[in-house]
Amino acid sequence: LQWDTTIYPHITGYEIDKYSKDSGWYKIPMFTRKNLLIDSIVDINNLSYNYRVKVIDKCGYTGPASNIGSSILITQKIVNDNIALNWNAYRNWQYGVKKYAIQVQLKNKRFKTIALVPGGDTLYTDDSVYHYIDTAYCYRVIAYENGPKNDSSVSNLTCAVLPARVFVPNAFTPNADHKNDVFNVSSLSVYNAVGTELTNFKMKIYNRWGMRIFETDDLNKGWDGTFNGQKSPTGVYIYIIDAEGIDGRSLHLKGNVTLLL
Repeated sequence: LQWDTTIYPHITGYEIDKYSKDSGWYKIPMFTRKNLLIDSIVDINNLSYNYRVKVIDKCGYTGPASNIGSSILITQKIVNDNIALNWNAYRNWQYGVKKYAIQVQLKNKRFKTIALVPGGDTLYTDDSVYHYIDTAYCYRVIAYENGPKNDSSVSNLTCAVLPARVFVPNAFTPNADHKNDVFNVSSLSVYNAVGTELTNFKMKIYNRWGMRIFETDDLNKGWDGTFNGQKSPTGVYIYIIDAEGIDGRSLHLKGNVTLLL
């Protein structure tokens, strides 16, 4: 929490009131001599908190309460393979909220802004598939103040696990025209643990005589239609895919893919 310092002289510190919907206004306020306070007794993934600040002078008198600042609680729900995000509006900036930035967490734990919505909105539905994220889709929202201070408030992190699936094309054309040259599969909520002893994805390709001609444990690596450096002939090939979903599902797929030149 941070607030403007008071213009009143002879103060001893600040009294901070705290509110949550399950406890109401807490009976014992917090106290600090600075205009900054970190509240660690919180459950930010399940509750939003409201705060207000009062000045205390040397005589023990308490000044009027400030405006109310609220933490942002974001939640998610999966609807038809889309992720519906919902959050409470940030309260009581003098000029309101200018905009909200919706961000998704990348594999390196950094965040990428995927959408900006007006300050009056508190809903957003994400229908994107992120091939560079092989874990749960984790989101946060940032409120930006509308006004000269341009302050901001960051929500908690909420994560969604979509049902695990692997999508396999039925044909590809490795003719070097840069269109569908590689037999690649795509996935949803499948963990790609490349290089580990217990791989979570494995794909094998066999020719019509049952000879294994390609194998990979990297979901992002496909078959270019060659075997031992030579182009494979036109025809039907067999693929076998084993994968583990983030949701705990084990996937086993077997089918045919046609190589066309």
